[in-house]
Amino acid sequence: MMRLLFAIVGFLLLSIGFGCASRLSPKLHQPPSSAGLAVVECFLYPEDPTHVRSKFAAPDSFPARVAYLESMNDGHAARGLSVYGTGYVLFPDLEPGEYRLTRVRVETREYSMALSHTVATDYEFKVPEQTHASVRVAPGEPVYVGALAIRRAYGWEDVGRAPSDDPTRRSNARVTLERSDEGEARAWTELLARKKYRRSAWRGAIEKRLAEIQKK
Repeated sequence: MMRLLFAIVGFLLLSIGFGCASRLSPKLHQPPSSAGLAVVECFLYPEDPTHVRSKFAAPDSFPARVAYLESMNDGHAARGLSVYGTGYVLFPDLEPGEYRLTRVRVETREYSMALSHTVATDYEFKVPEQTHASVRVAPGEPVYVGALAIRRAYGWEDVGRAPSDDPTRRSNARVTLERSDEGEARAWTELLARKKYRRSAWRGAIEKRLAEIQKK
């Protein structure tokens, strides 16, 4: 009986550990002298013209959890991860060069009244070239990609889909990108509010960029 109890406790602790690990924000490994840094703000805004979404704890938006910058020099992709609890995706340790934001992944959790449980769906959205989501990355210079807004109309398949359905096939959406000094200032201020980034070697470069924005 005691062995069973210890086994259960051990499993719970292990599960908690994995849960905490999955919520960790990305780290800044390379110093500004040898790498670039970029951030993008990204949210999916569900639209519900046919009223298929349940009003039970239905959020107005979902933050992106992963995004990809593609190098315009050699085509390699750099993956950015979300800063936990925000709509910001951070790209640390970037090689210098030209990049374009190509796609993002968003996980949604919708409660289905018909199924009487929450439906979790992982969507992938391609960023159209006409959004001009390109940036130049240089060592020691924090770069703001912009605020990406994804608006997509929901259908019945979003809350009542079969497990075999491929949600990425239904990820057509309107994708827009906006850049502003106010949006960039909010992004860097949010990062500096995090202890791990405030104490990193990037603090000086981010504060310098904020000062440049405030002088405009």
